[in-house]
Amino acid sequence: MANIPDRDEHRRRFAGLDTAERRSIIRAVNKGQAVEKRKHAPLAVGVARQQQRFWKWAWVVGPVIGLVQLRAGWQAAAVNGVLGTLFLASICWFWIRRAKSAEAANLARMGKKGG
Repeated sequence: MANIPDRDEHRRRFAGLDTAERRSIIRAVNKGQAVEKRKHAPLAVGVARQQQRFWKWAWVVGPVIGLVQLRAGWQAAAVNGVLGTLFLASICWFWIRRAKSAEAANLARMGKKGG
């Protein structure tokens, strides 16, 4: 059973792969699935966790959209901020859900439980 590498080890091992292997790992994580090669499962778990960290905070761009448009008036800024936040939050929810399912699938492929 393979161990999940820490961040530095993950970067080193991921960079050591050729482009086709890196793409297959990213593609599997983006689809929310396990990778084909079992030896790449720990790397896919690391990629899924990175994506979860990114999408966890990406929704914050929505309020920034509203703040940038304060010159157009506070009503327009508030409406654009709310709409931007809702839109980005729904996108974030979708990608976090995919990354979590990819993490769980790759942990199961490695023979570990949970996510």
